[in-house]
Amino acid sequence: MPKKPLTEESIKQSNPHKPDAQLSKKNKELKILKMIYPLDHFKEVTSTEDFGLDFLLARTNNTTVGVQITKLYSSESAARLKKPDYIGKTLSTNKFLHKDDKINIKLDYIKICQPDGHSVQTLAVIEELPSYKETISSIIKKKQSKLKTLHHASLIIYDKQSSLTSVQDFYKNFFYLKTIKMDLKSKFHEIYLITKIENKKIFIPLILTAILKEIHFFNDALIDVKYTYEKFSELIKLIYSHLLNSGLYQVCYSQGTNAFNILLEDFDIKINYIDGHGHVAIDRHFGYSRDNGERIFQSQAITIPEQINRALNVSRSKKVF
Repeated sequence: MPKKPLTEESIKQSNPHKPDAQLSKKNKELKILKMIYPLDHFKEVTSTEDFGLDFLLARTNNTTVGVQITKLYSSESAARLKKPDYIGKTLSTNKFLHKDDKINIKLDYIKICQPDGHSVQTLAVIEELPSYKETISSIIKKKQSKLKTLHHASLIIYDKQSSLTSVQDFYKNFFYLKTIKMDLKSKFHEIYLITKIENKKIFIPLILTAILKEIHFFNDALIDVKYTYEKFSELIKLIYSHLLNSGLYQVCYSQGTNAFNILLEDFDIKINYIDGHGHVAIDRHFGYSRDNGERIFQSQAITIPEQINRALNVSRSKKVF
């Protein structure tokens, strides 16, 4: 249990000189944090402005996880448009209130057609929306640039636009090859996206999703080339080398007779091979099991045989939307 559970009141008491607007922002971030992390799993939870982070979560094993929280808008101009009277002031002055608004939005006259055939011309703020994956990519790159030296850090992206309309829409955005590669190479150990799909609020761990998809691609490639191995350790070495070659800077794992676990900061990926088929299960653990794993770094990755690489490219071309 945390020594002093972080609450809206405790944030206010520990920051007596901060303006109410800043305290309100921090309290909203605390609510978002609780959507992802059950705070009673941690020894202590504190608000921070160090390392480019918003919160520090102290584990009982004396390690600390940093969390950065941000909200997703199509652009910073879109975020400003949510402020009270921002649109009204923009329209009444007929000029941009921020220099970047010239890039992201435009002021123009539109015609509103009424059912009776009459039309009204009026000045409007028009925003051209970038693609969802471009917006996500931009946010991750920007937040990575602010991340300092803390080793374990996660990013929570709270989608204020809820632009995903269906599961298929999610596939098109996040099983896209460039998005997968970007997530794997991220400085964050996990990137959580809180969004709505089919009117249900969910959270999606993007790096876990990217790793699972890469494992799926690689497994398909092994099947296509009819890969066989004499020792189970040979297969494990191929899989973790593929993940390292794909962009992960390290893989932490443990193994059994016909099974092995890939140990991430917040999750375990358990892979069991039964009769030559891989079965995958996911456990959430908040970082404790990594203490028992073996760490393999990019310099220790082996070269994947060319035959498997060719099959891997075919597998990706079939599966990526």
